Amino acid sequence: VLRALDALSGHPLGIAVLCDEGAKLGADVPFCIREGAMRTEGIGDKLTPCDGLRDCFLVIACAGEGVSTPWAYGQLDLLYHDFQPPRNSAKKVEKLLHALQIGDFSASCACFENIFESVVADRNPFVGEIKRILTGAGAVRAMMSGSGPSVFGVFREERTATVACERLAEVGIRGAVCQPVV
Repeated sequence: VLRALDALSGHPLGIAVLCDEGAKLGADVPFCIREGAMRTEGIGDKLTPCDGLRDCFLVIACAGEGVSTPWAYGQLDLLYHDFQPPRNSAKKVEKLLHALQIGDFSASCACFENIFESVVADRNPFVGEIKRILTGAGAVRAMMSGSGPSVFGVFREERTATVACERLAEVGIRGAVCQPVV
């Protein structure tokens, strides 16, 4: 919406100003304003362009009730003692960035991790169900997105992703096939 308003205004502010203003609305808003893959640091407000997944398809699905993001962060604080990053997290990020840079699809997917799953998946059983369906249909990796309850699966082929959406639909869960923006 901010990008559209900026374009329609006749006096565009530019991406940098939109990101600064958008950050006042939410820490993840600058990420949504930018295009392409980003390394995200801080509270989500420090963005650095990076290589993204290429030549693949994603299925994004959601079922069940969402959870409060403050609740999810509170649970992480309890689990990880005031949300201190787990050991080796910097090494994991560097490993992922390297795999993306050299275009190693399997190694990139193997590096994906979402710490929120440790607290949200128990509260929303649809997360596990969607993950099982996606991996059963051939997803190389399936996991929750952000603090949930959306789940995504990564597929090499569009046909396999489409079959995954059909399997989700069989149990009343809507999925969408898309491609990453790189």
